[in-house]
Amino acid sequence: MKRKRSSPPSSSRRVSQALNTISASIAASFFRRHHPYAQSLLRKRLKQLRQSLISENPLALPSPVIALLPALLTSECEKVASCAAEIVGLGSLSSFEMNETIAMDGEIMKGLIRGAVDRRRSVAVAACNAILDLSSTLIGRRRLLEFSALESLMFGFCQVLKLSEVTVELCNGGNGTANCVSIVFVGDELQKVVSDIVVALINTCNQKQLQVIQGQHAKNVLVYLKELWRKVCDRRNTKGSLDPKNESRAYICNAKPNNLAESIFRLSMNVGENLMFSQERVRRSFFGISDSGFRNFIMNHWEESSFVLRSSECSNDKENIFDSFVNLRNCKKAVSSFLSDSLRRMVSCLPFASDNLDILDFLKEVKETIGCPIIYQQDIRVIRTDNHIETHYLPKGSVGCAESPDVLCFDDFSRCEEGYKHGYTIALRGLEFRFEIIASIADAIASMFGQPSVGANLYLSPSNSQGLARHYDDHCVFVFQLIGEKQWTVSEQPTVKLPRLYEPLLSVRCSDVESDAKGRNCLLMEGDVLYIPRGLAHEAYTTTLSGELDASNGLSLHLTIGIEVEPPFEWEGFAHVALHCWQHNQDVSVDAQSLRLLHFAIRHIGHSNPDFRKACLAAAIPLESNNWLEHNQIMFFTHILNVINTESSYSGAVREFEATSHNNEYPFRWLKQLDQDSCSGHGPSLSLAELSHQSQLAEATFLQTKSNFCDNVVFADVLVKYKLLLSKYRNARKQYTKGMLSLHCFNN
Repeated sequence: MKRKRSSPPSSSRRVSQALNTISASIAASFFRRHHPYAQSLLRKRLKQLRQSLISENPLALPSPVIALLPALLTSECEKVASCAAEIVGLGSLSSFEMNETIAMDGEIMKGLIRGAVDRRRSVAVAACNAILDLSSTLIGRRRLLEFSALESLMFGFCQVLKLSEVTVELCNGGNGTANCVSIVFVGDELQKVVSDIVVALINTCNQKQLQVIQGQHAKNVLVYLKELWRKVCDRRNTKGSLDPKNESRAYICNAKPNNLAESIFRLSMNVGENLMFSQERVRRSFFGISDSGFRNFIMNHWEESSFVLRSSECSNDKENIFDSFVNLRNCKKAVSSFLSDSLRRMVSCLPFASDNLDILDFLKEVKETIGCPIIYQQDIRVIRTDNHIETHYLPKGSVGCAESPDVLCFDDFSRCEEGYKHGYTIALRGLEFRFEIIASIADAIASMFGQPSVGANLYLSPSNSQGLARHYDDHCVFVFQLIGEKQWTVSEQPTVKLPRLYEPLLSVRCSDVESDAKGRNCLLMEGDVLYIPRGLAHEAYTTTLSGELDASNGLSLHLTIGIEVEPPFEWEGFAHVALHCWQHNQDVSVDAQSLRLLHFAIRHIGHSNPDFRKACLAAAIPLESNNWLEHNQIMFFTHILNVINTESSYSGAVREFEATSHNNEYPFRWLKQLDQDSCSGHGPSLSLAELSHQSQLAEATFLQTKSNFCDNVVFADVLVKYKLLLSKYRNARKQYTKGMLSLHCFNN
């Protein structure tokens, strides 16, 4: 009887057998490494193992090899240590499971991090590349952070990271978007690898980890990353890109420009503040040198009527607070250089939701677009008004490319300059995020008015032109005339009394200002300040003809500071905080349904009573010692309580609840920021069925709750909670501002 011939082993089986043989040989030679031939054999077998992992279908690293890796990574033999690091990197990329196995081995992690700061360059490069491969997964990055890899790299490479030794280029990624391009290091692989690792790990950190790594080494790395960002922005503003195939020592970074921008933002958002101006100096510049200037403004003009302060009344200082922002002589002589040098290097200040207090949530939302060039309509407009009609020099669809519509590209910046020369106004938003000096002034104004933040815009107009058509704003505006002069017309009667932020604006008819017999006409000259309350229609234009548009005669440059009163910081918002605070201070539980209805009743009053839409200044930084503002706010709070007590009704609360339910709104979401269980008194858990059932009893309970609240709530208790809420909002805004300022490092 013939025996059946056995079939030959499969290809994968042969590879596995060979891998096991190599593994056994590595183990044997390692344990006999002091033998004259063992070290040479060990290096040979490690190279064979590395080669097997490069194959198209690499097998998992054998367990005996994994167990030896910590010792191999720290070998005194340079070739053994570097080859071991390469094996770790290849294993990390072979499969998700192997990546996790390596990441969960604490001794391998320690060996890698130690190798990354090794003085032997080949070992450091190999270990850094392995760390980069390991960080291709989230678990790998998190484990590296657990073992303080970021701190070690920051410490070890502060001297290595020198951009002067390399050339930074960009190469096209293929789809034409602003952040699809790749960063290329020409000349030094180690700097490229370290930069990639640092960016990847920083962008994985949570808030606590970001706070821990703050220190001198983090500052040094931030300086390095900002210098790299400058080079990226410079290269982004030139036509053409590098073809890495034509460079012998060109290393393409894993990190894209948006990843680099995110790292800079993250490292910057918790750094200390640079106080450039005192509150007192800002006050003098906006409200005059008189000690009573701010008080007179609040009592006579705030949210009521326009107000002009001439430069002669502003300050005794030789220079006003904006002189260091604009070099008057240079700007007057070279408007085109301002446009070319500044706009081309600016990045878009992407929208940050007003009720989002978690800056890392914002970064998740904008991960793919952060650091992109400025966006038309969002950051900049090129606009003029003829016969009361606004027109844009760059119409919709004419900016950017198909993949990145409205994102300004190389040629669009020169078109902005062309528009200016054709009589169009350049309107640039978000100055407080682009220039430190403006950020400092804006922060002082926000503190002065007890608000989380204020906005700053810049308007550059040629002679004999009008930028924006007649309109009113949903926020109060301070206009500071920086250069030249501009004629303003401001209505005395509001189109809408204290319009709320982000509510639809009504169109302003051409005759609205002209028919206002008491309308204010004023010519603003350099250093003058104009205040325009929200709701008052206004327009402005330059009149002087000039033969040369860049000359000082005719052009106008003015800056606006906009005080946007967000819902929590209106008097209605203060009333909601007061109700929340009063509820939590009660010894006995308060009827939950009545509390929710009272929140809706307060909201209902706010629609019709403008006093509830006024800005609450209770948390404003006091500028005078006599506490007149605090007394004023206490009196106004008493007035608000009286209105709630006399005008709020059960039926009004029910109607407001019905309206918000119909529109699927939840207007009190921001109250959750006060504490963890704050939703208990104002959540949406009401139903029309509940309200209609036993309505007489429900109304009686509502009226009793309202009376108890209005009679017993204490202003001082409310103010503590209100300031806590304001501090949370201010902290989130400051983090955003610091991050954006760092991305505009070339301006500061």
